[in-house]
Amino acid sequence: VANGGTGLTSGTADQYLKFTGTTTVASSALSGVGKIAQVIGGNSLSKYSTSSTSYTSIYSAPAITPSAATSKILFSWSCSMAYLSNTSNLGHIRVSRYINGGSETQLFDGGHNSSVYTYQAENNRQGYGLSFEFLDSPSTTGVLTYYVQFKTDNTGVTLYMNQNSGGQGGNMFVVLKEVLA
Repeated sequence: VANGGTGLTSGTADQYLKFTGTTTVASSALSGVGKIAQVIGGNSLSKYSTSSTSYTSIYSAPAITPSAATSKILFSWSCSMAYLSNTSNLGHIRVSRYINGGSETQLFDGGHNSSVYTYQAENNRQGYGLSFEFLDSPSTTGVLTYYVQFKTDNTGVTLYMNQNSGGQGGNMFVVLKEVLA
């Protein structure tokens, strides 16, 4: 067999090799499915707190504009620390999305008291490394803005984000990736 005994020939950029069911291997152009088209990130060193039992926006991720209506957005969020003033209560985190500044779409409204993430502190009343990610299907090429929101279960309780019980700040960040469909 030519080409070093493998039957393989050179491909070009944006091609992959696939087995054709015979002893030859063919090259084919990538369709773009699953490729990351763009990555946008942002972070906040600000300290946030709430005693509200209604969701409050604490962080707005940088806007992203999908290149195709079939694209999906991989949303990744992380906060280095959180603190509850009372360990017998819960804090809740969720994400809302706006398209072109229009109406709010609450994402992942399932779970305990309609939150994507429920947080309960242990004995030291602190948590570290809170994070989550999800794949959003906005079906638009409009400007997307995501907001991280939080609340507490009961009045009289305070939920602190991006800081510990000593008031030392952390680093909250969001990464948005457009995934081509």
